[in-house]
Amino acid sequence: MAGKAAAAPRQVTIPFTGAAHAYRRKYYTSTPAIVGSATIDASPAANKIFAYGFLRAHAVHVTAATAASSGGTYATGGVWNAISNLVVRQPGGQEMFGGPNMTGWLSYLANKQAAWKLYSDPALYPSYSSSVTNPSFVLRSIFEINCQSGLGSLPNQNDAAPWQVTVVQNTATGLFTTAPTTTNPTLKYDYFIECWTVPSPRNPLRPNVRQMTQPPLLGTLNKWTTQQFQVPGGSQFDVPLVRKGNSLRNLGLITFNSSNAQIATSNFPNPLTLQWDGTLIRANDDPALWIDDEYMVRGGAAATTPETQDTGVLFYKMSDPSGIDVSATGIDGLGMVKQWGTTQTSTITVGGTWGATVSYIVFLTNDVQYVLPSPNPYALAAGEPFLSNMAQPSAV
Repeated sequence: MAGKAAAAPRQVTIPFTGAAHAYRRKYYTSTPAIVGSATIDASPAANKIFAYGFLRAHAVHVTAATAASSGGTYATGGVWNAISNLVVRQPGGQEMFGGPNMTGWLSYLANKQAAWKLYSDPALYPSYSSSVTNPSFVLRSIFEINCQSGLGSLPNQNDAAPWQVTVVQNTATGLFTTAPTTTNPTLKYDYFIECWTVPSPRNPLRPNVRQMTQPPLLGTLNKWTTQQFQVPGGSQFDVPLVRKGNSLRNLGLITFNSSNAQIATSNFPNPLTLQWDGTLIRANDDPALWIDDEYMVRGGAAATTPETQDTGVLFYKMSDPSGIDVSATGIDGLGMVKQWGTTQTSTITVGGTWGATVSYIVFLTNDVQYVLPSPNPYALAAGEPFLSNMAQPSAV
């Protein structure tokens, strides 16, 4: 139309995951012998994770450097029990993944429920073998929440202040109930970083086009940690969750007896009640239906022959309730609308009448500490904006 000013050209910015490249690098190998009654530190030198790019996940690939002789039976936890403790710490020493009670088996559960990619269960990968003579598996400490945006990837470019990993190899008596007939396998631990490269601020082929040079909400921490609670077996008891203050993404419960052995899921209360800040989330529920819920959304769980159910494990998932939206991005692009916002005064309990042989349960908690540069739009709608690194209230 005559006299109308021409519209300004639209500025295009290439998103971070379009500008960066997915990168993997092996940076260390350890080959400790399995000792009968002593654990062995199999960690990288000085516990340092190689500094490069934006860290999506840290992986350890365990294989047999020397095969075992024939025979042998794994203890509870199977081949994952080769690792008795796995911890990733922030440069300042704070626990990021795991802790004193984080075994290889619990790390496996964290991988399985991470909702990182469509198939997150490492027991379904070709790299997995439960063989006693030639075991093989990959365990990841997964930090990225959303593969498509890079949300949750960690800045990992300061070699003077590196992220740190501790991997402790189990004893022979802890790994096997019946050892191989003559010799145990010698395990090899290959350590990998899985990162995004650091993009240029300008596209190399189109210099006039800008690129994002870091993932959104850089500094957001996606953590997996454990808590252990004594339970009076055979009685009615509400178990309280203690780790609170962040946005809860996944919550797992595992039952154990007094001999530290996992026990059947039938030892969970039935009916079972889950309560969050006075709101009943599950009332008079059946644990069998919790397990069905989890199978519905976990990619790869249901096949011609469904994957074997984990003994004594229940998961309540806020990360991928549809099973397609594996990164829980939802309508806000962050996943917050589906997660449980908590404060230090929140109350979350799981209760009912527990099985007679239950001695304690382990909470496997996946929570996210978001770094928000601007007020949360969901809190704003409620008239409660908050600043970066403050505890997030419920998004819904």
